[in-house]
Amino acid sequence: MSWWLINGSVSFNIFVTAFLIIIVLYNVMYLVVMEKLTQCGDKPSVLVIERKRLLRRSFCIFWATVVMVCSSIMYVNMKESSYWNYAFALSNVLLVTIFFTCYIAKSEVELFGDFLER
Repeated sequence: MSWWLINGSVSFNIFVTAFLIIIVLYNVMYLVVMEKLTQCGDKPSVLVIERKRLLRRSFCIFWATVVMVCSSIMYVNMKESSYWNYAFALSNVLLVTIFFTCYIAKSEVELFGDFLER
């Protein structure tokens, strides 16, 4: 038996409540900020476009983390089903892939520009 977020425990209920509040608040923040950035004019500046990209990256990372956390809770609480082993592993692969894409492959800063010029 695991000690981490056992279904029905007080810590599980507190975590789920706080987690749902964070999800709702993040989505509200995302929608409000994206709407404000969209209203910045007919032709958005480079800064606005970069902010939108950053916001989309944070959206992808946030939701990949949500999927990973949910699958980890199911993995801990549903030991009898091997499905959750695979779901948890795939969610971790998804999270790492999104991190790699957002921070290395499609980074805001050129990481290998000087290296490739040599």
